[in-house]
Amino acid sequence: MCILKVTRLEEVFRDKYSFGVERKVLDSLEKASHQLNAILSSFMAKYDESNTLLIFYYAGHGLYEDNTVVLTG
Repeated sequence: MCILKVTRLEEVFRDKYSFGVERKVLDSLEKASHQLNAILSSFMAKYDESNTLLIFYYAGHGLYEDNTVVLTG
């Protein structure tokens, strides 16, 4: 069900608004937060311009721990 929602959202951004779309799938054996930091850092290094828009959608799980949100994959 989640994959279908992500696919539909991707289609809306790409087809209706003509945005470039990159889908990243996290490795369940690695820490989600580390992978996300690497993905976001790579995006910023590649597209760091004033007219760049990043829309980030995380379709995973998370928990609230020690006043911090922890993404768990």
